[in-house]
Amino acid sequence: MKNKIAFCFLAVAGALAFLVALYTYANKGRYGDAALVLYAGLPLAASVFFLASLFLKKAWRNTVAVSVASAVVAVYAVETYFHLFAPMAVKARLAAAPSTGIDPRAKLDVIGDFRRNGVDAYPYINSAYLSEETEGGRLDSLLRVQGREIWPIGSLSGATVVVCREGREYLSYETDERGFNNPPGTWTAPAITVAAVGNSYVHGECVPPDKNMISLLRDRIEGVLNLGVSGVSALTMLGAIREYLPAIKPRYVFWFFFEDNDLTDLMREKNSPLLSAYLKPDFTQGLADLQPEIDAQYRRMADRLSAKEEENRKSKDRNWFLAVLKLSNVRLVLGLVRYRRAEATAEIYGLMERVLIEADQAVRSWGGRLVFVYMPGPWRYHPYLKAGNEQEIRARMTAIAAGLGLPVVDLHSVLVESADDPLDLFQGHLTEEGNRLAAAALGAAILDLDGRKLP
Repeated sequence: MKNKIAFCFLAVAGALAFLVALYTYANKGRYGDAALVLYAGLPLAASVFFLASLFLKKAWRNTVAVSVASAVVAVYAVETYFHLFAPMAVKARLAAAPSTGIDPRAKLDVIGDFRRNGVDAYPYINSAYLSEETEGGRLDSLLRVQGREIWPIGSLSGATVVVCREGREYLSYETDERGFNNPPGTWTAPAITVAAVGNSYVHGECVPPDKNMISLLRDRIEGVLNLGVSGVSALTMLGAIREYLPAIKPRYVFWFFFEDNDLTDLMREKNSPLLSAYLKPDFTQGLADLQPEIDAQYRRMADRLSAKEEENRKSKDRNWFLAVLKLSNVRLVLGLVRYRRAEATAEIYGLMERVLIEADQAVRSWGGRLVFVYMPGPWRYHPYLKAGNEQEIRARMTAIAAGLGLPVVDLHSVLVESADDPLDLFQGHLTEEGNRLAAAALGAAILDLDGRKLP
């Protein structure tokens, strides 16, 4: 009986290893050359070894089967431990992310609790949620106002929105009259010194509203406006400048470039004819005058879209068995997993430069100045997940900005100089301390541009 079990075990193991190698090769487009050799070559070698073991003498075959089974049990025991009990950093999260005292509620439960207490609360929905790809790769907005396609930039205005949770509590705040993360009265301030455009780091995810970098900059500089929007890239940021800033004419506009996905998100945004129209100097959708109509559609669609997002989250949670089966954490710790960032083409770098030219000209039209801010992602500091092309992106983008005559604030240098391990400043997005360091660097840049010195 023992011999038969050993024979069947090795036969099944050999067949499974061969299927893994075959599957990997069939999906080779997802892997680099080195990863393909590893993930297809090793299973293939294992398959050959297991099948060859079937022809050994019974005693040797039994020994091989017991050794392999013991190794498999041990590896999966370690993987299960990582999955259930390991620190967040081992699970491809970030060292600063808390592991205890976390609000256990789902986002929809938080919204429901707000509403039961009489608060007009909604999920935060950005414009990326309100778009769809049509046949041929064209990107269209789902919103229509008076029969015309509208691509919103701000979110729902004058309502409490629940955004995200990376610390212990959910980020929630009351949006301003344009749907952005600003305190009341910001738009009617006597003068706006600084406006900031960018994605989720500028928006303020996921720290308390008074602890994000733009809010902390507001403590240093009077008249700071936050036009940050989660999930957007350069064309939407250009749209934010065109739609909202000519009327208030800030002296400086901080343009935040995020290395992890601004280029790849631009690959998507360029497929929207409406967003691409912002490359025309005189184009505007007139969003400031359409906020009531935009709000009505946001309210109608927000709950449905958030329910879909929650179902996607639950689906991912249900896939824990697959993650364990694939040894996700063991491979991560062994350095066999890499954060894969799509390689940007020369066309995308060229489009990014063209967008920056248009943004700079728009800001100069009222006498302002565009400032380029380079925002690094956490994975460049991660011991296991470096993508490998961070330095190229940083070098090319800062060179483009400098070539256009834009002042450059390099937050990568700031974080590296301020922490022994910059990864400690991320909990997904920046921690409160990371935001404080960024705000200090932005404030110092304003003083420098004004010809003043730090006290």
